[in-house]
Amino acid sequence: MNDGRDKVFFSFFRNTTMATTADPRPILAYTNPNRTMYAKFDYVHAFSSSLVNDAGISFTRNYGKQDVNLPALPNIYYLGGISATFSQWGPSDWTQNNMTYQDALTWSHGRHTIKAGIDIDRQQDLDNFENGLVRPAFYFLSPLDLVTDLPFYQGGPVVDLKTQTIAHDLYQRVYMLYVAPFVQEDWKVNSRLTMNFGVRLDYFGHQSTVQNGHSAIAFFTPQGTGSMNTQIANGSMVVRGSNGQATYNAQYRVSPRVGFAYDVLGNGKLSVHGGYGIFSDKVGEYAYVNGMRTNPPGYANPSLNIYSGATRSQFTFQTSNSGAQGFAPPNGLSYQTDAHGGLVGTRTSVGGIDPNLQAPMVHAWALGVQQAVAGGWVLEFDYLGTASRKLYLQTNVNRYAGDAQQHAGSYTYLNQSFGSVTYGQNNNVANTNVGAFGVTHSFAHGWTMHATYTLSKSLDYISSNDNGVGGGETVFDAAHPERQYGRSDYDSRHRFSADAVWNIPGVKSSSIAHAITSGFTVSPIVILQSGQPFTVYTSAQYSAGGDYNGDGYNYDMPNVPSFGRQISAARSQWLPTANGGGGGVFKASAFAAPAPGTEGNLGRNTYNGPGYAVTNIALERKFPLHFLGEAGLFELRGEFLNAFNRVNLAKPVSDLSSTSFGMSTTQLLPRQIQLVAHIRF
Repeated sequence: MNDGRDKVFFSFFRNTTMATTADPRPILAYTNPNRTMYAKFDYVHAFSSSLVNDAGISFTRNYGKQDVNLPALPNIYYLGGISATFSQWGPSDWTQNNMTYQDALTWSHGRHTIKAGIDIDRQQDLDNFENGLVRPAFYFLSPLDLVTDLPFYQGGPVVDLKTQTIAHDLYQRVYMLYVAPFVQEDWKVNSRLTMNFGVRLDYFGHQSTVQNGHSAIAFFTPQGTGSMNTQIANGSMVVRGSNGQATYNAQYRVSPRVGFAYDVLGNGKLSVHGGYGIFSDKVGEYAYVNGMRTNPPGYANPSLNIYSGATRSQFTFQTSNSGAQGFAPPNGLSYQTDAHGGLVGTRTSVGGIDPNLQAPMVHAWALGVQQAVAGGWVLEFDYLGTASRKLYLQTNVNRYAGDAQQHAGSYTYLNQSFGSVTYGQNNNVANTNVGAFGVTHSFAHGWTMHATYTLSKSLDYISSNDNGVGGGETVFDAAHPERQYGRSDYDSRHRFSADAVWNIPGVKSSSIAHAITSGFTVSPIVILQSGQPFTVYTSAQYSAGGDYNGDGYNYDMPNVPSFGRQISAARSQWLPTANGGGGGVFKASAFAAPAPGTEGNLGRNTYNGPGYAVTNIALERKFPLHFLGEAGLFELRGEFLNAFNRVNLAKPVSDLSSTSFGMSTTQLLPRQIQLVAHIRF
């Protein structure tokens, strides 16, 4: 159309899966339907040979659902190492919508190519988890206590504080907007040097707006001045706007980038390239809603504990005649809020985020040298560094060291209106330095090989890119996360990889033999990698000799053992069968507890786990389909992951309170075989 000045592209994809969760008790097995739809439309218009506009819009929708088979039962959990529990989440469903618009205008003039445009991303997370949230949970110390209806802990059901009844309309809506206008220039300074400059304005609005039902959600918000612990102690539930905005002020950042490529000799055999840029990212939607779905003053999730003063008469352990909505709330509680927004007479867990939360930011820089040498060999040296700041970290902040020691094994917490307070802030950092040396060579008969050795080091406070899924992160001291600065969970100091592609030419003795043997491609990949680090800790309660610092958070660090912070062990020593069946590379008794009210000095991620080695092989055969035109092709591909089925051990159990401490009890991916077929035309 218009002499080729206009081009239109459209794609559509829809997928439905039925995920079945098995259970030895057939009545507890269930199937979750999940649907994904994706549509994209692009329009390219050439105003002239030097001015082109490319605009596109896309829409993605994900939908999931979970049913229940026994709606009359509450959730039941055991302690003491008994794994046979019962829990249901539903009936519930969720929908995620993501709409993007991208537009870029490119102008080429002489040595300059300038591009200007805008990216817009609108995200919606619509969660109907009412029944899953409302259904109460009861904890028992033993099956005998269950038989005699004697739980020691009850959580829920959630109560609507306005109506003083079981909560309805617990339907969370999270809306996020990202707008980023940008401009960049590619400047060919001369025949050897090319420069690139760019700048982007990342606008995140108020990070998100969150509604629970038809009301704006309230976030836990620190109050007053002084230390963070003082502000937590004075904190309260605050609605930050009529629409439920997460931050008081709109958040934005200017992000510049610069890069270069230089042909040193002018003959294309020695090149140097590098660059620097600032990059921003949004915090995922679950950070604004998980842990906050039942926040007061709209709702409250009451809890009772025999060991915190509750009486048996307050528990409402019973079945329901009307599903999740038919359970009774605990007896003897006043469902009124106090001055901080907590529940009078009991403590409820809440969540919140920093009202001035900013987008995570990464400074990234790189420098590389590539040299072509005699015989078709190419050598490459690369260095990459990143300094990540304002990373998102959330943990339970309603705790302080020495609480248990000061109160004879009980906990008062900083803010006595609440239980746990899962609070998110920009107080995580990460630093990475990577050096790599690579060799590439193209041999005769269609064979190409590439090998790379990488030496790297990555450090951070905590490695999770926590977006709220799974609740608060494991931080030893909530007031000082910087004290656990250490190797990242994924830090692998040494890594070697080699891959090759061989396009088998086939036998040429006859046309029939050539047709049968040609068209094959073999692609092996070999990866050798040093072990990743792990942290030795204890999850034991204070009464069982754990919770060393006495803050009520059962995640604590011991002191350095007599053999120090390094170990060297063969792969077999990690197995439970090692050491005459004693198993493991070290024993829990080697790690001494620190002084009461303090954390140990061992540090985070001090020891290396087992190494990793794997060989993957892909075999592909292409068959021409002439009836589909010149591009007609049928591709059949077999993929053999971990082809030799090597046992790669996972990190060992590092919880001192576990009987499997120091042992690797699971393995990584065993051999998998996949067969894939494509028809192209």
